[in-house]
Amino acid sequence: MKRNLDRRPRRILAYGGASRFHPVSVHTIAELIRLAAARPGTRVLNAADPEAPTVGEIAAAIDAVMGVDAENVLVDGPAPAPTVGDTPWSVPVPVVCDMSAAERELGYRPVVRYAQTLPETVSWIEGRPAAARDWREAYPRMAELYGDLFDYAAEDAWLAGRPV
Repeated sequence: MKRNLDRRPRRILAYGGASRFHPVSVHTIAELIRLAAARPGTRVLNAADPEAPTVGEIAAAIDAVMGVDAENVLVDGPAPAPTVGDTPWSVPVPVVCDMSAAERELGYRPVVRYAQTLPETVSWIEGRPAAARDWREAYPRMAELYGDLFDYAAEDAWLAGRPV
């Protein structure tokens, strides 16, 4: 979202944009809590949305909601520089959760799909005062964990120096 708000025409994605890191919406978590409360027990269950989209698919879905047509610059393998091409979801192997235990033990059925939740999420983030502030101030824990995810000078330098 930030790249779109900053009007960045290209995004660099490590691992060819094919990394999968299973998202979960609050709607899914709420449904699992509702079902588990009705069937108390000792168990461990995953909480994940029905699909595990790739980083590229997540970017495309966000672009669609925001009415943006950004270009993905795909990098084979890991990020080419410390602050270029990485996302919180960029992983070398998929992180995908199996929901069959929740289905079997609680009767869980998906309540929403990832793309269905995006308009609400985008609207909520855009409407917060944090959207106008420096992202590191608005999301300090994210900045602490992931470093500079929006180092546009480093991205532009890498893009200018790469073979086309």
